[in-house]
Amino acid sequence: MSYKSLIIEQKEDFALILINRPDKGNSISDLLIKESIDFFSKAPSETGARIAIIKGVGGKYFSTGSDLEELAGGSIRDQREGFTRLALFYESIRRSRMISIASVNGLALGGGCGLAAVCDIAIASKTAKFGLPEINLGIAPLVVLLPVMRSIGSKRAFLLAARGESITAKEAFLRIGLISSLFEEERLDDEAGKLARELVNKSGIVLSLRKKRDAGS
Repeated sequence: MSYKSLIIEQKEDFALILINRPDKGNSISDLLIKESIDFFSKAPSETGARIAIIKGVGGKYFSTGSDLEELAGGSIRDQREGFTRLALFYESIRRSRMISIASVNGLALGGGCGLAAVCDIAIASKTAKFGLPEINLGIAPLVVLLPVMRSIGSKRAFLLAARGESITAKEAFLRIGLISSLFEEERLDDEAGKLARELVNKSGIVLSLRKKRDAGS
């Protein structure tokens, strides 16, 4: 599998998926969506991985959300279609037969926050930050809000979107439960790999059944 916006590294029985757009804040472009849907739509037998860790290249950004420059360059219809593709991107991860782990290093904003929320498990470094800043740009984060609501509940998600402010990883962990574990930045990669190796040794059937129930399929 050869992609431009993603780097796929095979690690034993799991895959490390790197969002490779650091010069764009690891933002979610149409190409990244297309490549991600292609990968997550494959069966584990095709990818060689039952577990997928998602991480942003570089230490500054996990993902800053939709590529606003790309959206701004299109018509209203193009923008609507872009949001539809974002929803399909989330659904491809949510319904994938692979268990997804978001390893959040840096900023997870807007669609990037939604990406962390849609993964089966999300862990983060203590320096990470989360937020839904769309309201500050006059944008309604309707597509992004759905996975966040599923993850932390409708009232907490609404407040996060209404305020449009970033919260620390500690707040995301202790106050709203957006992430399941918190680590020192230098330990994050090792802990993500450790978790993936632990899950690989668990029953794949049981994990897939649990995921299907959560995905409503």
